[in-house]
Amino acid sequence: MDAATAERINNLAKNLKDLHLASSTEDALSKAREIILGTQGSGKPIKEMMVEAEAVKEAQTVQKMEEAAIEKAEEIKETVSEVKEAQTKVELNNAELAEEAAKVSAQLQKHQHELAKIRQEIEEAKAALDEAKRTKEQFERQIPDMTIKPQAAQPVQQERPRPTLSEEDKKKSDLSRIFNFGKR
Repeated sequence: MDAATAERINNLAKNLKDLHLASSTEDALSKAREIILGTQGSGKPIKEMMVEAEAVKEAQTVQKMEEAAIEKAEEIKETVSEVKEAQTKVELNNAELAEEAAKVSAQLQKHQHELAKIRQEIEEAKAALDEAKRTKEQFERQIPDMTIKPQAAQPVQQERPRPTLSEEDKKKSDLSRIFNFGKR
């Protein structure tokens, strides 16, 4: 061991003792030797420990990234399950709609058939009505006109209603008031 290394070990031991990281001076010297010379209890030098610390940090970073990826995968899984549920609902609705459409189609065909029957009955009724009109016209041509025509009657004179006098006209035409017959 050279003088520079011995001096570094002494300085480190003093710092360890001052910082209360070692219980005694001998313990501080042994820890300082292990640190500087790389002869720790595990036998690993400081450089290897630094590399291991970096590897641990990287592992922690990777672990955090993996956890984030797992969370994202869980979110995607939930989204996929929601989409599947929605798709199942849509398929059920489509099945119900198809069933309802089949019912409506069957009812429509039934009503169209009934409508065709009604149209046919209307046409038959029109034909029967036309036949009845032709028969009536044939009988009218065959039966002579036997209606009695009224003779020219003399015009009836109507009495004219008398005009009625209003209360004011009655007062004006009252001679007793005009000439004061009752007050003489």
